[in-house]
Amino acid sequence: MEKSAVGNRPDLVVIVEREKLARACAVRGWSYRELGLRSGLSRPTLQAVRRGRPVRPRTYHKLVRALHATPAPEASQDLLARL
Repeated sequence: MEKSAVGNRPDLVVIVEREKLARACAVRGWSYRELGLRSGLSRPTLQAVRRGRPVRPRTYHKLVRALHATPAPEASQDLLARL
C-alpha cells in the first residue's frame, strides 16, 4: 500500500507511548508546546497524543520527524530517570 493511502485510512490508528514521548521531550529540553511547534501539530491533537488516545499515522510521523530533526544528546539519556 502506498504511503499516502495508509495516511488516509480512517480505521488505521496508532497510540504513542506517553512515557516515551515525555522522555523524548525531556532529553531535548522541550516543552510540549515546543514539540507542537516543531511538529506542526495543533494543541488538541498534541493533547490527544499525550493522553494516549489513538491518532492517525500521519500525526505519528510528524512527531517522529520533529524528534529526529533534533537528536537528543547521548549523555542526557543516561542522566534521566525512567518515567
